[in-house]
Amino acid sequence: MSHAFKELHAEKHLRSKMQSGLFGRLFSEKNLNGIDHKVTLREVWEKYKNFQLPTLSEAARVNKLSRMERFLGPIWEMKMCELTPQTISEYLVWAKENYIQTSSKKFSFTKETKDFRSVLSWYIEQFDYKYVNPIKPMHRKLGVIQECPTKTKKITLEEMRSFLSELPPMYYQMAVLQWFGAMRIGELAGIMKKNIDLEKRTLTVREVLIWVKGTPRVKSVPKNGEIREVFLNDTMLSIIRQRLRECPSNTEHLFTVKGLPIRYSLIAWHYNQAWKKAGLEKFSGTHLVRYSSSQTIRSLTGSLDSVMSITGHKSSSLANHYSAPALQNANRENVLKMEEAFRGQSADSEGASLNLRIPAAA
Repeated sequence: MSHAFKELHAEKHLRSKMQSGLFGRLFSEKNLNGIDHKVTLREVWEKYKNFQLPTLSEAARVNKLSRMERFLGPIWEMKMCELTPQTISEYLVWAKENYIQTSSKKFSFTKETKDFRSVLSWYIEQFDYKYVNPIKPMHRKLGVIQECPTKTKKITLEEMRSFLSELPPMYYQMAVLQWFGAMRIGELAGIMKKNIDLEKRTLTVREVLIWVKGTPRVKSVPKNGEIREVFLNDTMLSIIRQRLRECPSNTEHLFTVKGLPIRYSLIAWHYNQAWKKAGLEKFSGTHLVRYSSSQTIRSLTGSLDSVMSITGHKSSSLANHYSAPALQNANRENVLKMEEAFRGQSADSEGASLNLRIPAAA
């Protein structure tokens, strides 16, 4: 997006809107936002970088810094008091038009507006309690550049077997462990030998790998902050024992390349190649293995608690999001049962009293 905006044009566009018509009336002195009418967005951002940004995790810090400096660059010199829902809307419209001219890969400014709102909320709490955050729910829809294609997330057990069969040996081992443990890819790549207990047959999911601009970094806890134990079945135990025999003894991680923590791009490349070779081009990436695991346990048990126990989700809504495609099979079974009841084949006394009759086929 660095070539998408010209700062001078953005500044002129917004100021011309503010100085004419409705915006001219809105921007009278009494309608300016907040107490401090001199402080600029750049000055607030510099304070945020110094005080708040260092409190975020490394990956969140790097991503937010990059997004904000690209997105807000054209309006750095805007005064905070000039930022209202109207000017934010105007800026998003302008930004979309300019971005579309230079790229077709981006779908929305959702992350940018979310980050921007959090910066403004911090400013309100720290410096100006009368400031009204100008980013509203409507800006989420306004920031959509183009509709994001819906990805297929329902995957059958047979499709998963086909995918696994196309992976090279080490990546096959990784994917099998990921599937049985319903692990995020960072949890899988971050498995440390010290967290494996062969006697108790447990793997503690504690340290994980994150990738900051592609470089592996160790994070002390999983994404949701919850440390969990994964039971090792015979297949998992066999894989781990083989890895412990084959990987260099001086490495901390179970999976390494040339003795170093593995890069995400390398895992994703091998997974994507396997999807293609298996004839499953509709699937891509690494996270689908976790979806498949969730759906399989849901179809076997019918229980959200079972899904949560294996994925480590803290909320049933997330567990349902991951495993809901498995309910399509349950839907089929239940619809067939309803048909039986409708025909009177398994109707109870109450159903029989209704004297239901299915229409004859045309």
